[in-house]
Amino acid sequence: MAAQGQQLIAQGRIDEGIIELERAAGAAPDDWTLAAQVGRIYLSASRLQRAEEFLSRSIDRFPQAFDLWRLRGSSRLIQQRWNEAAGDFRRALKLKPDDASARSDLGFCLQQQGQFDSAKQEFTEAIRLDPALSTARLQFAKLLIVTHNAEDARKMLLEYLRLNPNSEEAL
Repeated sequence: MAAQGQQLIAQGRIDEGIIELERAAGAAPDDWTLAAQVGRIYLSASRLQRAEEFLSRSIDRFPQAFDLWRLRGSSRLIQQRWNEAAGDFRRALKLKPDDASARSDLGFCLQQQGQFDSAKQEFTEAIRLDPALSTARLQFAKLLIVTHNAEDARKMLLEYLRLNPNSEEAL
C-alpha cells in the first residue's frame, strides 16, 4: 500500500496517494514513520488542516514520536498559531533535546509572541547545536534588530552571509 501511495503521488495523483498512504499507516499499527510520511505530504501539498488532524490522531497513537510533534508544530507555525506551535516544539524537544531545527522554530514562535529573552535563548542554543543552521542565525539577527542590539545583529548577519554568500534574505 505504501509503495502504491508513493507511486500515485509521483504521478501527481496526490489525493489518491494520500489515501493509500493513510491506509498503509493504519495497517501498520507499530510504524509511526508512515504517519510522519503522510504528515509531510499533507504539509508539502499545503493541506494544513488535514495535516494537523491526521498528525493529531497519529500523536495519540505514537506520543513518543518526535517527528510527529515536529510536523504538527510546523503546520501550526505556518498557520501563525504561535502558542500551539511552541507547545508542539517544546514537546518534541523533550523527546529530542539536541534538535537544532526544532529549537530554532521554537525561538521563532517565541519571538512572534514577544517573548524575546526566551527566543534569544532558543536561537543561541540552536546555533550552538548546529553552527551551520543559517535560518536560526537569520531569525536571531532579526530579533536582535527588533530588540535594538544593532552590533550583535550585524555580527550575526555577517556570519549568516559567510555561510550563505548568495542569499538575498539578509540584504
